Amino acid sequence: MGHPPSYASAVIPEVLAEDRFLWQFWVNKGMKPAPLAATRAALTVPAASTNWEYIAGNALYGGFEQEVLRALRHGGGAGTGVPSDFMERFARDVAGSRHRVIPGTSEGRLLVLCASPRMLPAEDDEATMLASGRIDWEALVAAAARGNITAAVQHNLSRLKLDVKMPNPLASVMAARARGIAARNGRVLGLLDEIIGLLKAHNIRVLLLKESGLALSHFGNGRLRMMGDIDLLMTESEIERFVALLESRGYQSAEVLWTKEHYRVAHHHAAPLVQSELAMKIEPHHAIALPVLPADRRLATPALVALMASRAVRLDAKGWCFTPADTLIHLCLDLFGAAFLGKMGQACDAREVVRQGGVDWQLLEETAAELGAEAHLAFSLRLIADLDAPVPAEVIGRLRAARKPSFGAARLRKMAERNLFGYVRTTARHSRPAEKLIFRSLLLPASWVGRVSFLLRRYLYVGWTNEGVGELGRQAHPSTRQALGRILTLPIRALRRWTSSRQ
Repeated sequence: MGHPPSYASAVIPEVLAEDRFLWQFWVNKGMKPAPLAATRAALTVPAASTNWEYIAGNALYGGFEQEVLRALRHGGGAGTGVPSDFMERFARDVAGSRHRVIPGTSEGRLLVLCASPRMLPAEDDEATMLASGRIDWEALVAAAARGNITAAVQHNLSRLKLDVKMPNPLASVMAARARGIAARNGRVLGLLDEIIGLLKAHNIRVLLLKESGLALSHFGNGRLRMMGDIDLLMTESEIERFVALLESRGYQSAEVLWTKEHYRVAHHHAAPLVQSELAMKIEPHHAIALPVLPADRRLATPALVALMASRAVRLDAKGWCFTPADTLIHLCLDLFGAAFLGKMGQACDAREVVRQGGVDWQLLEETAAELGAEAHLAFSLRLIADLDAPVPAEVIGRLRAARKPSFGAARLRKMAERNLFGYVRTTARHSRPAEKLIFRSLLLPASWVGRVSFLLRRYLYVGWTNEGVGELGRQAHPSTRQALGRILTLPIRALRRWTSSRQ
């Protein structure tokens, strides 16, 4: 029997029941009926004070909003304990506004400005001007959630007293979501303190990746950037020791989507270590993922990862993080994922790293060349430059000249722009899975014949095997016959999605 973490008795109780419910979707994909029903029931016990808006915001970002809406409606009618006004509002968000929020709209620009924890006076003035014009506030609030930038946006709207321009109850909705994020971050920071002490006792350096480090280094000391889980970079031998340590303390290596072995061989981290009671997940990484499909170039070489780790800098007295240049590379490559759905948070992270300075651009270019990822980096830097990040134009020019894109850059650019603030059914051209599949095909260094062939083979699961697939992955996998049925019913399903989103 494993030992519970020593901080469990002091855990922040706010949004703990909510996180346990959301956990069923973040980790179990909503496919385990018994724990889903139990966590759903815990939200409505008489003593509960549920932050429903926090649940909705996480569902919109996670892309499982329809499943959460369905679970909350389970048992329907009076007595379910879910406020009817919240359900009506959440259902509208799930369907999506007809007003598209993209970076070029007033709503998109206002969100980008307010996503920064350090707005300049000129940006305060621009945000005030935008908020005084025509803003679809309901679409803006939903887009902030889908892009995972609610905490900073709510902070700045409140600071500038722009939230008073929002129609009721939208200001309260954003404030509730921000409170939930603050509580969640507090729990993650408590876990991080525990992990740091454990690693220090075993002479393993704490090197934080992605939002785990950015929340502390660039976003208000953990207040203004949601910390979903903890990402660490370690050597292979350190990962083995770390996994054994946490498993001896009650953590489990999640194999719901992939097996441990498949995570180790084909992914850039070990199987996530989960603590379901606290709805926590830790991912020990051994490499940096690349948005390149061939297996021999999917991950950065161990020697290069070791070099990036060796030049890491102090985050604080307890931990380390990548240099600004290496952080920016990691963020820019991470932007290439999941059809750019809801990647505005990562784009704003990269924007903030550039804005706050210290990027060694020569080092960045040299590392990009070592990775063979100049074209990918140029693509992402162009995206954040369009969000007014002060990226030197000559850097983008040299990266573009160094390597011609093997991917469909023009079409990926359009996909990124329409999807950065998340998938919205009302304005979507395709279903969410179809959008992701098209994205994968556009990344292929192939002709259109090859890309269409890839689409058909993947859509029909031709040649697909269960090797390396975890428990829930096998359950979710359709047969080729079912996939063929999907193709035949595609027009009907597309029409149903189009009409239901306009009700």
